[in-house]
Order: sequence, then structure tokens, then C-alpha cells
Amino acid sequence: MRGVTIRRPWANLVARGSKRVENRTWRPPAKSIGRRIAIHAGLGIDRAPCELFHVAPGPGGVVVAVAVVDRVVDRVADVPVDDRVWYTGPLGWLLRDVVALPAPVPCRGALGLWRVPEAVEAAIFEQLSDGF
Repeated sequence: MRGVTIRRPWANLVARGSKRVENRTWRPPAKSIGRRIAIHAGLGIDRAPCELFHVAPGPGGVVVAVAVVDRVVDRVADVPVDDRVWYTGPLGWLLRDVVALPAPVPCRGALGLWRVPEAVEAAIFEQLSDGF
């Protein structure tokens, strides 16, 4: 499984199903489209959205959810209307089938799309009821 690190509170907004667009400057590998990835809440905090959306940053250094990268778009017109508020570009990874983990799993993040350690993947798998 691959993971993507997202600053807080953005990762936690993804986990709760509010934010279904992850903005990036790069495309994920084609083989990642249609596959689940781990949503990792980094240690960094973007304070402005905490105030704007009245949300706590949530825990950091943990995997908070899994999601499927449905597709990648490069213009707001290709984003579903309800999710356009989240698109800032230049590329938007449209996420679906987001499942928040009942217990966030401690894990070190990394830049790019990184490989989730086997022990972390096993801990994630244990929490998912659909068998992955």
C-alpha cells in the first residue's frame, strides 16, 4: 500500500469525508489510480483552515484513513460541483471510498507517494471491515 502525507487539518477533513480533493503539483503513478492509499496526517499544521472551518488540527504522525484515488483533474470544471470548494490546483486527486480509521495508526510520513511499512499496513487492515 502507498501513503500520502497531508498537513493537518486537511488530512482529518479527508478522513471525515468533508474534503474529497487532494491538491498536488504532481500526478500519482498510473497504477495508483483506482487503488486505496493511506491518508497520513503529517506533523505540520496549516492554522488558517483550523480557524476558517472551526476544526482542531487532530493528531499528527498517524494514518487517519484510507481512500481510493478515483482520478486526477487539472481544471475545476472536472471536479464534482459539491467538491469544487476544495480544488485549488494545479492538480486535484479526486478521492472516493474514504474510510476513517477508528484508531489512527502511528507512522512516519514522507514526501511523494511512499510505501506504507508492513506493520502499519497490517494495523490498518485490522480496522477495515470490508477485508480491503
